Amino acid sequence: MLVTTVYLYDQIVNLKIKVDTDKQHWGYEMYNHPIKLYKGIDNTVQIQIKNDNQKTLTITDKTITFNILNSSDGTSVLLSKTATIVDGINGKAKVTITEGDLLNLDSQYLNYSVKVVDGEENQMIGYVDGAYDVVGQLQILDGVFPDIKESLELKLADFQNAGGTYTSDPLVAETKLNQNTGLHTAAFYVNGYSGDIKVQATLNDNVAPADYFDIKTVTLTAKTGIAYTNWNGVYNRVRFVHTPTAGSMQKILYRS
Repeated sequence: MLVTTVYLYDQIVNLKIKVDTDKQHWGYEMYNHPIKLYKGIDNTVQIQIKNDNQKTLTITDKTITFNILNSSDGTSVLLSKTATIVDGINGKAKVTITEGDLLNLDSQYLNYSVKVVDGEENQMIGYVDGAYDVVGQLQILDGVFPDIKESLELKLADFQNAGGTYTSDPLVAETKLNQNTGLHTAAFYVNGYSGDIKVQATLNDNVAPADYFDIKTVTLTAKTGIAYTNWNGVYNRVRFVHTPTAGSMQKILYRS
């Protein structure tokens, strides 16, 4: 019998207040781990606020905002969520990142920050560690519940005929979404089809014909129904070129 162990644990961001003679500074404990958010489920991040002596502090009059930042510039806010106070006397709050919040965010490495506003509308700077860095690390990952991804469809009108050879319009290969796994699938809907179907790709973003190279060739003989093929590789654009000797190609469905 195979046995697996599943752990349930809380993701906790530890914040601390440093008390100066002038004002209070909000900052994280210096040992916060990167936060991992999974697509397809609701994710809860707990926030625990303490002072420099590791004593919990009251946050009943505070508004805490959790921000997910674009890692490329470190400042663009992709998502902003207001935390819910769980235990204001003991400095506990939580923020829930819902399945819908992550729906339009790709799986990727990002940053996060926390903003705190007191009852007098004073805004405090958030620090992620003892070195007073202002952002923490966050990663969005594909969820444990897989999404059903729609295929891209090429119809007859999406092919150009040149001397009996049909070349499709280019399709975006979504290299960012497949995270370098590079698995591609194509389904050919044909009726009595005989001929060769070439899968071509390019590493460039432009669509000049000279940029494309052959990935594989699928040969069909008097095929009616659906023919499938798979291949691996990381590309920017994909297209299909087929030369029928009999029958017809009705459409192609492509998924990366």
